[in-house]
Amino acid sequence: MGANQLDDLEKHINYVFSNKELLRQALAHPSAGSNLLETPNNQRLEFLGDSVLGSVLAAWLFLQFPQENEGELSKKKAMLARGKHLAEIAKSINLESFINASKSEFLTSGGFRDSLLEDALESLIGAVFLDSNYKEAERIILDWVPMFLKTLAVDQSEFNPKGRLQELLQAKSRTCRIAYRVVKESGPDHKKSFLIEVAYNGSPLAQASGASKRLAEENAAREALNSI
Repeated sequence: MGANQLDDLEKHINYVFSNKELLRQALAHPSAGSNLLETPNNQRLEFLGDSVLGSVLAAWLFLQFPQENEGELSKKKAMLARGKHLAEIAKSINLESFINASKSEFLTSGGFRDSLLEDALESLIGAVFLDSNYKEAERIILDWVPMFLKTLAVDQSEFNPKGRLQELLQAKSRTCRIAYRVVKESGPDHKKSFLIEVAYNGSPLAQASGASKRLAEENAAREALNSI
């Protein structure tokens, strides 16, 4: 990737890297290299950036909502850290135009999967942290506060799909047995992925993946709601 392209991305995030190789690595999806041991990719930076982002979000929410308890703050943090929201932020800074990934990772509709955009955004945060310090990474993340507030303003019920699904199905039948089961578990320990199936009275409704069993169950419930 040329220096001019990197300059464009730096303008989007209002930060200039001292070490351009860190930025290139943050943009390198594992699919771009044939040998993961020889070709640096963004997985380690993603791991770091995820922690930095979580810390900044926790502190911002703590100060932004002084009257709310731990449970409510955790719920809001989950809303802001979910893949769909992070992918929207990635798109707002045009990050997908700079990612180095194989053609197979590109959707036929002309864009990357939300999970890939989420990973790249976290990697970018990790790269900024290593290139500078925590405060600089925090500054960049807090530039996205308007998007945080917009997400939090959305109907809260959207973020409780399991409860909505149960209410809907209970209204249809007195006999309402909703069950969630793990279909598949994959990925390294620090980045697990779970495929969950939700069933109603023994009949499968939908399947979905997530970075934890809880998130996968919520995604499966959301898919079921969309199909009903």
